[in-house]
Amino acid sequence: MAHRGERRTDTRSTLATIPAMTGSMLRRLQVEKTLVLTVLAVVFVTSLVVTALPRLYNQMSDDGLVYDIENASTFGRNLNAVVNTRIPAGADDIFAPVEEAGADFLGGLPDSIQHIVVDSNWVFDSARYEVTDVPGAPVFGSDRFMRLRYQSEIEDHIRLISGELPQVREAIPPPCAGDCPPPGDLWPLYEVAISAETSDQISLAVGDRIIMTPDRTDPLHRGRD
Repeated sequence: MAHRGERRTDTRSTLATIPAMTGSMLRRLQVEKTLVLTVLAVVFVTSLVVTALPRLYNQMSDDGLVYDIENASTFGRNLNAVVNTRIPAGADDIFAPVEEAGADFLGGLPDSIQHIVVDSNWVFDSARYEVTDVPGAPVFGSDRFMRLRYQSEIEDHIRLISGELPQVREAIPPPCAGDCPPPGDLWPLYEVAISAETSDQISLAVGDRIIMTPDRTDPLHRGRD
């Protein structure tokens, strides 16, 4: 019982000192108000800086993105999505499956991207082929490779400077020198148009013929004849 009385007395004494301690602290704050104001100002400025840094960073990022877009080339501003696959030709319209595949791909994009698409076109490349000289032709000094490309509205993107636009051709007997394949064996013949720069790089002129064989290092050729 005596211990309990002592605890009650100690508690009352502590509570009685709180007003005095509070008053002492307030008087001390009044005396050191310059220091207190300085601390409050530092805390306030620090809070502003910490709050403003993310917004400043986002603003700088946005400004940098806008600058890059405004000063980028036309090709650099394009968004490119590459799908490395094979699309079979359609029965009536050989390019219809290409357009269907493009529509399916666009339908799988988020609405935020779909609503900014105002027009569409398509460009597709063949697998890569190795260029081989026909028998009897001068041998080129290094390896040559070629891909064939077709795209929608292609007539608006090219200007013919020599020769004629590609035509459908009949199959021909394979060119040979020495060991020739059996009679009646025919090879498909395709006409293609190439740029002047490409023709200079691989030493081809209008009317030249080459043999194109699948490049087995291209993933699109692997496992296929």
